[in-house]
Amino acid sequence: MFFSSLQQVDSSLLARAVASILRESGEPLTALPQRWLSVVFHQLLLADWDPASSKPVTPFEVYQRWPEATKRLELVELLASLELLCNPIPPACMLQSRIGPLHWRLRVIHCS
Repeated sequence: MFFSSLQQVDSSLLARAVASILRESGEPLTALPQRWLSVVFHQLLLADWDPASSKPVTPFEVYQRWPEATKRLELVELLASLELLCNPIPPACMLQSRIGPLHWRLRVIHCS
């Protein structure tokens, strides 16, 4: 899962995408998810993580910049891992109700 396709060069777009999803939910991150994102960006990707200064990005822009479905899938997996760290999971953050539309908007699921 972490990270076979996403590399340091992808960290800026990843940060923008995660920050955009978090802004959309309107729910602040608790300490544990904040720490997890810090580990992901600083330790795994060797990159900066500053959601406050991240410029918003749409799912379509992510799709255009990452034509590889594996990168978009890793973004969804990172978002799902954030949800697992929330206790309790705020209703606005629950991906179970948004995972289908999010997959579709990021075009992770290939329909033939």
